[in-house]
Amino acid sequence: MRAIFALFFLLSMLSQTAVAQAERSVIQAFNATGIDQIILDLPGELFFLTAPGELIQIESVVNLENAGAPILKALIYAMRYSLTTERSGSDLYIQPGTKMAPVTVRGLEIQERIQFKVYLPKGVQAAIADPRLKDKQTDSMPSGTNSN
Repeated sequence: MRAIFALFFLLSMLSQTAVAQAERSVIQAFNATGIDQIILDLPGELFFLTAPGELIQIESVVNLENAGAPILKALIYAMRYSLTTERSGSDLYIQPGTKMAPVTVRGLEIQERIQFKVYLPKGVQAAIADPRLKDKQTDSMPSGTNSN
């Protein structure tokens, strides 16, 4: 009977490690003083929400499909999901701080899914940068909508 319980415990542990998955949120805030529009060039799903105050907050929800929490933690500490800004007049251009090249661990390419929840103060519009164009032409998105 003990052998059956030990085998069941061992199998349940192996099945959990075989289907490793990790999810974590990274939140960054940017000053919106003097900003009329933000232009986003982000790799992933975008959700736009309104929020009180004067800060633009972006919550990056990162989900690794085939890796565990230690790898996700290392990627966060390596600043993989940090965002950078560039101001041009009353526009704020937001993009990833690093190139989002594929990550390989022990010969296995990590499958990551990123969702961005963008919390905008009233009066700030959002636009999505067109990746096919070198300059910063945009498609405007009304506040409170989903881009997909």
